[in-house]
Amino acid sequence: MYDQDEDDANPLDDRVDYFPRGVGHIVEELNRRPNESVIAAWNGLFFAYDRSPGSPPNGWARHIGPNVIREAARFNVGQHRWTFGVKNVAGKPNFRAIFQPTIAQIRGAFDYAADGAQLLIKDGATLRVQPFEESLTGSRPVDSDLDVGAIPGVDWMRTSRTSMAWSKDGRFFWLLVIMESDHEVGSKLASKYGGEDRGGWTLADLQHFWQKVGVWGAVNSDGGVVTQLATISPSGGYDLLPPLQAGLRGRLHLGDLSKAPPGGSLMTFYVSERVRRP
Repeated sequence: MYDQDEDDANPLDDRVDYFPRGVGHIVEELNRRPNESVIAAWNGLFFAYDRSPGSPPNGWARHIGPNVIREAARFNVGQHRWTFGVKNVAGKPNFRAIFQPTIAQIRGAFDYAADGAQLLIKDGATLRVQPFEESLTGSRPVDSDLDVGAIPGVDWMRTSRTSMAWSKDGRFFWLLVIMESDHEVGSKLASKYGGEDRGGWTLADLQHFWQKVGVWGAVNSDGGVVTQLATISPSGGYDLLPPLQAGLRGRLHLGDLSKAPPGGSLMTFYVSERVRRP
């Protein structure tokens, strides 16, 4: 996982001008690291916006809870829903989610992790999704380890989604990216007032999909306008699914990632392979 607050103008101050660097720019940065080549990268977990006076045009990005990068836990700023991440155990990845842990509890529990996920499938079983009627009234259940972790006004809108799942033994890890054809605002209005909605999935759609696949665990990451994906292309360069907040639709193929569109996410998940550079 990469956090834009790792190496911005003021590292680790929990304030990032996140928008200029989209997933393509993040991949370009990661590929500069020694012996690393990114295969795929996508938007990370939920974050908060700070649009206080003097902020950048798209606001500052702030963490909603702790994260863990290379075993170091940081940003003791609260707890939201589930913390999702991975721990290397006996040379194998162990994907896990913990319900509202303190920063002390996540130290040592993860190599990489972030707070704020919605846990759809736990130990092969579905967790509770807030009913549609409750989401309309703005109410929410008391968070418990039996709940997905409700986000009123968001769970039942048909929008872009980024979701990850894994097998019991950690041998298989799946990524699902759903990109809607319209915009997040239109989806939210359609969910609240009714009317045409041209695409996207609800949280229940995601959960149903993973239930049918038969995964051991699955989480919903951030979605909507920050949904984005970059995958390495066999022909060279990268295939890029840009975020809707960049004002673009459809896939791009880029040989030069410096030309990638903006619209980043505070955190980015990625898969890479170790390579020997000359």
